[in-house]
Amino acid sequence: MSKTKKTSSPYYELLYIISNKFTEDEAKEINEKVEGVITQNGAVITYREDWGKKKLAYPIGNFSYGYYRYMEFDATPELMAKIERTIKLMSEVLRHQILKRSIRTADLQEKPKPMFAFEAKKKDEEVKNLKTETVEEKAIEEKEIKPKKAKSTIKDSDNKVSIEELDFKLEKILETNDLL
Repeated sequence: MSKTKKTSSPYYELLYIISNKFTEDEAKEINEKVEGVITQNGAVITYREDWGKKKLAYPIGNFSYGYYRYMEFDATPELMAKIERTIKLMSEVLRHQILKRSIRTADLQEKPKPMFAFEAKKKDEEVKNLKTETVEEKAIEEKEIKPKKAKSTIKDSDNKVSIEELDFKLEKILETNDLL
């Protein structure tokens, strides 16, 4: 099965930024206005995502923050000229970019890959935490060593952990060959 479907109209992706002089409610109305521009011209919106208020990489028109919105839609090239011109004339939209993309199939529609580095880093940390837990469990199962509980504890945000438990975990982590 191919990763793209055969349609008569190409598939586009739109990312635009609304200036932060508007409230969140006003930004939602502007989002509806942009969606209206797209649907009134005959395009079909297939996916939309609101990224919220974020800091801009550089100031645009004395604005340092903006509301980001991402959407994907099907449209013909003739309609794209009208949509592009209308969005360009909207004073509420600071910047926008429309790209022609390959079409998402049902198996790819769940969620796009993380676009920001911190999202990818969070996933890496979650995987790393899972790996360290499994390494510790394997070490305990193989050697049948149970961590010793001591009387001396370190209090860290209402969680008490003994120094011996920390030493045991550190030794098991350092014994593994796959630290990187």
